Amino acid sequence: MGDRYCLGDTDEIGTDRLLEIVQAMARRHVESQQAHQRLIEHTNETEKYLDNAAELLGEIVQSGQAYRECTDKGSATGLRVAAVLGYVAQFQPEAHQP
Repeated sequence: MGDRYCLGDTDEIGTDRLLEIVQAMARRHVESQQAHQRLIEHTNETEKYLDNAAELLGEIVQSGQAYRECTDKGSATGLRVAAVLGYVAQFQPEAHQP
């Protein structure tokens, strides 16, 4: 019935071939775990940058002149700040309505 075998079919597929299959599966599992770990590290690093950006933006908001300059959508600084705010906003959790 097709090309499906179970572990008891070692006589048909051969012990060496079965070992190759299991080793390949083990390698893929390790590679998958490593990729997952890299993704977690990247996510943590991204969160750190976002936290730093949010803190910096908070400081900007608290300083009067800098705040006016940064919120002026006609200035290059204001456009950059608006772009950063838009980018950061997509990672913020949505506020729950009471």
